[in-house]
Amino acid sequence: MKTNHQRGFKETRDPNSVFRAYYVFSSGNELPLSDRYVGAVTTCGDHTNGKRGIAKDRRGAKKFINSRTRFHENQALKQMTRNSENLDD
Repeated sequence: MKTNHQRGFKETRDPNSVFRAYYVFSSGNELPLSDRYVGAVTTCGDHTNGKRGIAKDRRGAKKFINSRTRFHENQALKQMTRNSENLDD
């Protein structure tokens, strides 16, 4: 039970009901070269007792989107250059 340090106060709300549907970060990128969509979502779930924390989860989601975007677009560009070289021969 949470308290707000008032005499006799008891929190009656369940913490899961407060934070269950709270989205901290939700984003994605449409990738035109590779014809894919890369996205990530961070919620406000259990970030206590040595877990990563909300801010680090959000940063990890952004890093995931950026790294997957770079990877898929680079692979699609390499594939396009290989195909164009094969057509030239």
